[in-house]
Amino acid sequence: MSLKLRLLIPGRSNGFAGVLASLLLAVTSTVRADGPISTVKSAMQHTTTGDLYVAAGYPVNHEGHERALDRLWEKANDKKLSDDSYHQKWKQIEPAELRTLFGHLDTHYYLLFPRVKRVDSGNGHGRIEFAGYSIERREVTGAALFRWGCSGEVIPVLNLGAWPSDTYREWGPLAISIHGKFTGARLVDLDKSLVPDAYTRQVDNTEQWVTIEWPDAKYRATVTHHAFATGEAFQHIFATGDSPGYFSVLEPQGPMDYRC
Repeated sequence: MSLKLRLLIPGRSNGFAGVLASLLLAVTSTVRADGPISTVKSAMQHTTTGDLYVAAGYPVNHEGHERALDRLWEKANDKKLSDDSYHQKWKQIEPAELRTLFGHLDTHYYLLFPRVKRVDSGNGHGRIEFAGYSIERREVTGAALFRWGCSGEVIPVLNLGAWPSDTYREWGPLAISIHGKFTGARLVDLDKSLVPDAYTRQVDNTEQWVTIEWPDAKYRATVTHHAFATGEAFQHIFATGDSPGYFSVLEPQGPMDYRC
């Protein structure tokens, strides 16, 4: 099986990006990873309702679809949802309306999220600490549009139910879309063999890595966590099937295609 890599490098200059870029030599870039994992999306929370949403499209969600999304927004005038705490306007729509736009929607996901615990710091304030991961199977329960406060554009998202109660909004879950015989996901002992050595040497926070296994599909994936000196954190998922020299890399895509 040929080696394929999906790599989205954040727009910054750093040695980490340079090492990862070197992995692109002699590989084919692909939008979706081979095997059961098709996309990985970072979740966002509607801060008023508490619902969890992910991008509808992948890897592009709204860019290039602006006119069609504006038409959907006007059509949904009588389906207003609560504004979020950022005063962004929301409207409810049917998933089928977005399927018409994108041609395909992933509707089944495994939600991987970090659990947190509050630790008493001794001065009465406490702090949040990482306490491991949980994984849940989720299905799309609805769809929505919101008017992005940054640029005014309409953003399409899919509802995956309630935000997990024991995670932290700023860390956020990963939504791993699934297809085929891809059931029974479980968390297992960390398998660092899925991650190339060149990558391992450039990242930290190994205690926040996790490996997921789908026994029926003979498939494993290791999610890595990397924090930059600026405080920003990125997560990537390395996946391998039943072929020893094969791996693919996905970096989570959020609802907004670019930053303002």
